[in-house]
Amino acid sequence: MIVTVFDVRGRSWRWNPWAGALGDEPAAQGYRMTFARDRKHRLHEQAAPLLALRLLGAEGLAWLAQDLDVFAPWLAFAQGETLRAGVLGEMLGKADGRSVAANLGAKPGPRVAVSAVVPLPEKLVTALRHLIDTGELPLNRNGAAGWRVGESLWMVSKRTVDALRLHLTQTGHTGVPAHNDRLFDVLQDHGVLMPAPTGRAVWRCDVRGDSWAHELTLLQFPVSRIWPDHERPAAFAGAVEPKTQAAEAEAAPQGAATEPVE
Repeated sequence: MIVTVFDVRGRSWRWNPWAGALGDEPAAQGYRMTFARDRKHRLHEQAAPLLALRLLGAEGLAWLAQDLDVFAPWLAFAQGETLRAGVLGEMLGKADGRSVAANLGAKPGPRVAVSAVVPLPEKLVTALRHLIDTGELPLNRNGAAGWRVGESLWMVSKRTVDALRLHLTQTGHTGVPAHNDRLFDVLQDHGVLMPAPTGRAVWRCDVRGDSWAHELTLLQFPVSRIWPDHERPAAFAGAVEPKTQAAEAEAAPQGAATEPVE
């Protein structure tokens, strides 16, 4: 995350967590958090031990280190090495999954309030934003899952809805349609995606980069629908060119058009 700190006069600067705690800056009166889209993947896991002393304190680390059978898997999990984390890693992984599910409004359980339940379209939007922000659905390169052009986000149709379904089911959500056509209908009926001129959810497009080009079946999302707070991904340097309506009319039915054309 990028944490921007503000003083009483509205002046701002970026907080450096390696230099000290946020509360140690006397001039700080408020802060804003945004997602670091140019981050190094998985760097947060490698950097976690550097913050452990500040978060746990010397006494906390000394207590953990008293039992190496606990300390070793804890340290492995903090560094992202889940296979070496053993049972502790499984416990922490499940806890993290439940936390994500609750944040997305999964089906209520003993620890989830009924008010946390949100409609399926909003779950899909939140999940799509999460998968893009975490890099599971990469953008703006050859072989990516999507490309942002102007105020439109173009996503490979089948790859995207398969990833959305998998993410929601793995994080404890129920009632997620098993068929792609049904997910397309949910997204289209609630204005989450923009339909093609034929009225179908899927567009057939040419995606062109610097030295590559592909014909793909894509979904078009308004950027403001996925990132309403204006913190948006960078724009694609190439082009996404929808086929003409006549060419789309010659395409296969929507159910068959969900497969990308390579």
